[in-house]
Amino acid sequence: MKNAATAAIALCLAATAAHADVVLMFPGAYVFEGSHGHSVTTGALTGRLRGVLVEFTYADASGSSTAYDVSFTVDRHQWGGYLPFINGADLGESPTYAPSLPDPITFCSGELAMGYDDDFSGRSAVVGFGNGNVGGGCTLRDVKITLLGVVPTPGAAAALALGGLAGVRRRRR
Repeated sequence: MKNAATAAIALCLAATAAHADVVLMFPGAYVFEGSHGHSVTTGALTGRLRGVLVEFTYADASGSSTAYDVSFTVDRHQWGGYLPFINGADLGESPTYAPSLPDPITFCSGELAMGYDDDFSGRSAVVGFGNGNVGGGCTLRDVKITLLGVVPTPGAAAALALGGLAGVRRRRR
């Protein structure tokens, strides 16, 4: 029990002292037709989202789709792709600068900034990706989205740690 308590305290301290960004990884293949995407909801975040970094492997182009059409979303913000927006986004940010070629490619962006920072004071975000071209399809593999400027809230990390302590206690009985 002492080791579990020490680990829980270390997790809480690490979460409160963290200055790293949130990284979401989507391993495997995702097949998209035009204007479709995939999204998840994060736990509570703290900080000011100032942009994203994205990595993905693009393949199996169909229709008029190219790597340039791949879109990434955080709540209402979208980077890359053309209209229409995907995953409920309604505010266009910058392109990803992926090449406008249908050839298979693994792409890693630089920092993709936003028109203005978005405050995440203890709220979750809907984060996603997909094909932002209505006229084509593609397969995306091993997608990685880094949210710049935000971290998981310390309370969310503490709740996870306390849940772990309760689980250890139950197993010992």
